[in-house]
Amino acid sequence: MPFKVGRLRVWLAASGVLLLVCVAAFLAYGRFRAARLVRTLPRRLGADIQQTAEKFTYSQSEGGRTLFTIRASQMVQFQSGGRAELKDVNIIVYGRNSARFDQIYGAGFEYDPQQKTVRAKGEVQIDLEADAEGMQHADQSPPRELKNPVHVKTSGLEFNEKTGIAETAEPLEFRTPQGSGSALGAVYDSRNRILTLQHEVRIVSQATSLPIAAPGKTVRRKRPAEPMPSVVSAARATINSQAHTAVLEGATSTRGTQSLRARTVNIEFRNDSTVERVTASGDVQGAEAGTAPFSFGGDRLDLLFGTNSEVATASLSGSATFQGGGPRPFHGRAGKLLANFGPHNTMRTAKAVDDVDLVQEPAAGGARTAGGARMGGQELQRVEVRAPVLDLFTREGHSLDHAVTSGSSQVILTPAPSGGAEPRAITTITAPHFIAAFDDRNRLRNVHGEGETGAGVTVISRLAGGNASPGDRVTTSRTLDAVFAPQSNSITSLTQSGDFHYSEGQRSAWSDEAHFQAAPNLIVLSGSPRYRDEQVQMTADSLTLNRTSGEIRASGSVKATYIPQQTTAAGTDSMFSTSKPVHVTSAEMAGQRTTGIATFSGAARMWQDANLVEAPAIQFNRDQRSLKADGNAAQPAHSVFVESGANGRMVPVEVSSLRLAYAGNDSRARFSGGVAVNSGDSVLKADHVDAYLKPGRSQLQLAGQANPGTAGKEAISGPAQIERIIAQGNVTIVQPGRTAHGEQLVYVADNESFTLTGGPPSIFDAERGTITANSLTFFSHDDRVLVENPAKGGATRTIIHTRVAK
Repeated sequence: MPFKVGRLRVWLAASGVLLLVCVAAFLAYGRFRAARLVRTLPRRLGADIQQTAEKFTYSQSEGGRTLFTIRASQMVQFQSGGRAELKDVNIIVYGRNSARFDQIYGAGFEYDPQQKTVRAKGEVQIDLEADAEGMQHADQSPPRELKNPVHVKTSGLEFNEKTGIAETAEPLEFRTPQGSGSALGAVYDSRNRILTLQHEVRIVSQATSLPIAAPGKTVRRKRPAEPMPSVVSAARATINSQAHTAVLEGATSTRGTQSLRARTVNIEFRNDSTVERVTASGDVQGAEAGTAPFSFGGDRLDLLFGTNSEVATASLSGSATFQGGGPRPFHGRAGKLLANFGPHNTMRTAKAVDDVDLVQEPAAGGARTAGGARMGGQELQRVEVRAPVLDLFTREGHSLDHAVTSGSSQVILTPAPSGGAEPRAITTITAPHFIAAFDDRNRLRNVHGEGETGAGVTVISRLAGGNASPGDRVTTSRTLDAVFAPQSNSITSLTQSGDFHYSEGQRSAWSDEAHFQAAPNLIVLSGSPRYRDEQVQMTADSLTLNRTSGEIRASGSVKATYIPQQTTAAGTDSMFSTSKPVHVTSAEMAGQRTTGIATFSGAARMWQDANLVEAPAIQFNRDQRSLKADGNAAQPAHSVFVESGANGRMVPVEVSSLRLAYAGNDSRARFSGGVAVNSGDSVLKADHVDAYLKPGRSQLQLAGQANPGTAGKEAISGPAQIERIIAQGNVTIVQPGRTAHGEQLVYVADNESFTLTGGPPSIFDAERGTITANSLTFFSHDDRVLVENPAKGGATRTIIHTRVAK
């Protein structure tokens, strides 16, 4: 984001003020010299003689060189009061060492010896010119070359010998090769060497030697700059030669589209008359018009000049404000703005201190959609920086290079308003230190945030106009690195490192590092990442959070635990109930928070108590408490349940298949594709198997049967148990000593009975051979077989005892 503090166009005051001071000093010198010469002239001519002299000439020399020459068309000496007049006067001052060629001429001068005054009658003109080579030429020779002549014109000039004050109430004009000016009335105190231009001071300068180049605006020196007048006006101006100061009151300066005004401007000079310091105070206002307008304001502006008359430092203080227009409008404020300059007045560094607030508005011209204002497919952003101190560094004045904040600072990103009603999320980044880098067009490129002991980096995203709430997206870390899109000021990516923590409502995540990608709105966690929300907690080698959809992806050593949600009444739970934790491990995981569905892949393993499912891929519906498991010939899905054995002890039931679908609403597990069920010494094989589960009895329930005192206490159910099994298609049951076949099987866990139908069913044992019937029912722990065959008028049931291992 461009921060053009260099565009505080201090040269607006400097160029005009320098000319004013120069002209005023020469004017004072000329007036004083003219007044002194005219005052002493009658005595040199013999003031006691009453006479008239035509074509009068007088010179005074020293060391063979003329100091000055006075010529007049007539000199008149009056008897009354001893007054004397010179008419059509021309005075040339050569000075000692013939270093000057100053001319003073006018229609007439009058001297009053009683009042000790010299008065110019009519117009007075003064030409001031240095002649450095005067001693090298003949006496009274004019300069070979006029380098910097100064011409002054006024009237009504009067000098009082008693007070040493020369003054005029009339207009005066002056002109130099660099410009011209005027004023109404002037007073020169020759004893204190103070010149006051009393009213309507105006200076017009063509000088172009003092521009201050803002970053990105290079001052070209190879070809001459086109003249651009600089106009300085003031209600009053005072120059103190002895104190080397000048004061402008009610000053205004303009140069082309640029302007500067202040109630008071103070100038301090060095002994060689070069400007050392300029101070503007009282409602200081500066502006530059054009396609990219800029303005600033403050209570005080201080400029410090080097010996080469170029600005060294600038300071704007007292509630300093600034604003700029154009394609990227910006505005800001600070208690004080400071700038350091290099050759050709190019800004090297700048500093804003005390409650700094800088705002870069979105670039104009971006396409607007219902979802937000966009440019080049990226959302337009308003960027605001708040800091106690902001330091700016340039590339030798050509453009901003980087900026540094000190103290607890904020970078606030606000999406540009759009035509839609969709709420906008404001992102606030807080850190003890920021470093921002810019491209060669002063556009924000990246920002680095650095924490310190006891204070890290915080990123908060909340809806515009909203107060802090648990639903805010908050991240913290020790460091932050953000990359910006130069066209839109929006973040394209953000990396936070060191003790990263993310929270949004009931969602939380931790890791060593997090990388945010703006386009897909993803946060990628690495370095021992952990995740937790109201229903699940998870660890993995890498975690990815989709902030838009709520999707979670985990990769590498995935470990997830579904947190119990409530304590349900005993006897209502079945497999993977909500009353106990459900644990899952896998290589990969993809979960959708809104639907509650998660897919675990790569050696997935899911269990609760003794209930277990293993498969290459498991899909679990958290809300419905249902799952799907997919295996293959090499790695079938494997499940483990329990059932009560003959002695009351729990016996594991293992099931393998290509597919498993468990529906929590009816507690049914459906297995398909090469199903094999192993329970104790029985093996069941079929194409399809439906296993119906019932909640397992808790320890309190079991204890209650023996101790009625425990009845009524809240109980957490045990592992889900098989209630019944229905198998279909190529059913085979293998038990020690017998094998059965059929097309359908119904197994009831309470009496451990197997009923085979279809095919027709058959059973084989070593003693009786093969038995075939329409229905065969046999039991796990005895040798009974119920054989049913249809007959006229009803079915025929026969009980047969077979050899069964016991």
